[in-house]
Amino acid sequence: MSPCGWAFRLSEVLDVGVVVLGQDRRIDFANRRARRLLDVGSDTELEQAWIRIQPELAPLFDRAVPGASSPVEGSVPTGPSPEAAALRIQVYVIDEDEYSGHLLLLKNADRADAIDASLRHATRNRNLGPLYRDHAHDLKGAMNVIAMNVELLARRNDGDSSQSDMTVRSAVVRRELNRLDRTLDVVLNSHPVERESPQVYDLGLLCRSLFELVAPRASRQHVRLDLALPSGRLDLDGFPDRIHDALLNLLVTSLDAMTEGGTLKVTVERSTAARVYVCHTGPGLEADKLSELWCLHDSSKARGTGVGLYVTRMIVEAHGGRISYGPGPSGDSCFIVELPSPQPHSDL
Repeated sequence: MSPCGWAFRLSEVLDVGVVVLGQDRRIDFANRRARRLLDVGSDTELEQAWIRIQPELAPLFDRAVPGASSPVEGSVPTGPSPEAAALRIQVYVIDEDEYSGHLLLLKNADRADAIDASLRHATRNRNLGPLYRDHAHDLKGAMNVIAMNVELLARRNDGDSSQSDMTVRSAVVRRELNRLDRTLDVVLNSHPVERESPQVYDLGLLCRSLFELVAPRASRQHVRLDLALPSGRLDLDGFPDRIHDALLNLLVTSLDAMTEGGTLKVTVERSTAARVYVCHTGPGLEADKLSELWCLHDSSKARGTGVGLYVTRMIVEAHGGRISYGPGPSGDSCFIVELPSPQPHSDL
């Protein structure tokens, strides 16, 4: 079956626009959904629309490579008007014996953004649920200690406690109240406010808050946490709530791999790009799984959804960054996130 033939078959079952380009980057096939998204009817209108948006796609074509496990993605306007709808376009390279060119998948950008937001929220809730249970156990333990010491303090009226004993019990209650306060702060800060526009945020502070969030689970699994941050602030431009979700996915994935203990180390480096190394001593991925690591619905876990790492890649690339997986400096398994253009500190 020719590429245009299988593209037609594919387009009949998927609610996306499908465009096949030849080696000359001219349209060989466009399904009905693609024509509706481009707001064209005839082949002549289709060619004119393609000539209009092709320059916007040039950077995507430059980045697309054969055999990539994930597409190159970007958004382009459908027309010159500021009110024109935008399209989310994914670019795949076709490099087969019988055909060479590109496959483009088109979606309405607003609709695609809404779907991405739903995936982010679902992944966040899936990650936070078990972590909240671990924090709830900590809260319950603190409350039990407070209740016991309050009961002992109450006996002072009966003359059963010395002044020194009362001082010790009071200190214990104050300590546990502080512990409660810290735990509640961690829980409250674990669900960052969604931002409508980018802002400057401190990547080091964000990583520190994530470590506090996963600390109870790491303790329960006998996993040692190690955080290495550069001195001073490391300010980046972006959406801190989304970067929070992306890095939390990596931490949870790493903890999932260390059910019998180990070490989880996060190293943040300041360079031409900010780099975050999330390394763990659990089992690594098999080589035949690496090509599908970032694909939607692909998971090596028995009950995994295959959404977490896909969402992580989506968030990192939307920030102009890159993510990879491989052996770390000590031979352990390591996710490497690169985020561009660390900014000098400025007050918003």
